[in-house]
Amino acid sequence: MDAAVGLGASVVFPPMDAMEAGRMAYLADPEGAVFALWQAGKHCGASLANERDTWCWNELDAKDIQTSAGFYRSLLGWRSEADDGGIEMFYLGDHPIGHGMNIQPEWGDMPPVWMVYFRVDDTDETCRRVEAAGGKIHVPGMDIPAGRFALLEDPQGAMFYVIAFPDR
Repeated sequence: MDAAVGLGASVVFPPMDAMEAGRMAYLADPEGAVFALWQAGKHCGASLANERDTWCWNELDAKDIQTSAGFYRSLLGWRSEADDGGIEMFYLGDHPIGHGMNIQPEWGDMPPVWMVYFRVDDTDETCRRVEAAGGKIHVPGMDIPAGRFALLEDPQGAMFYVIAFPDR
């Protein structure tokens, strides 16, 4: 945590024990995007990912993605590469772990934020289920090169993406 603060992060919630599971802290990066650090105890963290109905991707929306990318490279040892479209891909070693991009003017007064993607079989059906459960659709199902995604909100206000990958 001290390294993060030294790089410009601020403490949102100081380190605390999560019983015997591990130790955690919440911080905000220099632009204000909140993230958590986890030190495993008896619980290592996610043991299933990239499967149906589980976490599969991370996205950082920032005011200045180059500055943000530098922070995470310094703090976590990530590697990053920008593509021609302004997307900054994040890697741990050779493994892609997420991407970042600049917040666009048409997004309004959006603060910097980390977003999570969940893998689903059918994006449009998931949108229908979210609405039926009291959630909201902010970006309806849309095709992109990686698959079909949507931006959703749960009834408590938490925002998240879902994505259905094409058959591979």
